[in-house]
Amino acid sequence: MSVRCLQMKLSREGQTFSQIVKNIRKELAKAYLAEKDFSIDDITTRLGFSDPSVFHRAFKSWTGLTPGQYRNTFQ
Repeated sequence: MSVRCLQMKLSREGQTFSQIVKNIRKELAKAYLAEKDFSIDDITTRLGFSDPSVFHRAFKSWTGLTPGQYRNTFQ
């Protein structure tokens, strides 16, 4: 599928590729933090963030909590 074709199909669904990636990252981050099998640095790398501080800011904007605060809700 060409890039343009994908853009058109997503547009018809009211989505963009970046929105989909953001939502997947958010849900995976929540799952990884709930499991406690990975450090926050590991999660940062797994989700493709360039730096833990970038991940912290993104996660806080998604949930209103830092990754550490979110993880502590599962203790």
